[in-house]
Amino acid sequence: MTLKILPGDQVRPSKIKVRQAILNMVQGHLEGATVWDLCAGTGALGIEALSRGAEKCVFVENSLKVASFLKENCAELERRFLAQNLSAPETLVIVNDVTHLDFASILPIPDLIFMDPPYAEVEKLTEHVLKKLDHEKCKNVIICLESSAKTMLAQINDLCTPHGWQVKKEKTYGESKVFTISTL
Repeated sequence: MTLKILPGDQVRPSKIKVRQAILNMVQGHLEGATVWDLCAGTGALGIEALSRGAEKCVFVENSLKVASFLKENCAELERRFLAQNLSAPETLVIVNDVTHLDFASILPIPDLIFMDPPYAEVEKLTEHVLKKLDHEKCKNVIICLESSAKTMLAQINDLCTPHGWQVKKEKTYGESKVFTISTL
């Protein structure tokens, strides 16, 4: 499925190689999963997760213009499922900045969280999300964080540990790095 994208440089979709690697890492956790796609942009990660068996995805995007394209992408995914006589997965697009989001209001607790924030905001947004998530209620949640390849493991670990999280895996793909994070 070709995703619609806002022209210009406001959105940096995950490269196909990185997106495939992220989803291959969590493939065993996708069937029936509830997913959050934070800093969603085109929704590529969440839409691919839905295509691979996730049942629900909450997309969070702070730009109203970008979110309008994201909603079109979700509608196209629904049309494709229905054309195959399949039940369409549930999608919800929330237009809000991740730092202003009340995570307790997004139910149920996700199985997977994808985060692909602007590289310049990785540390700030990651710390905010880890601080807001109740790690006691999120014991089985896996967070996949995409950042610049320049981001150091120690930087992300320093954000995780005080909030009850830890980096389980890191992998570099060209100019991008993916961290898999779960509870301690």
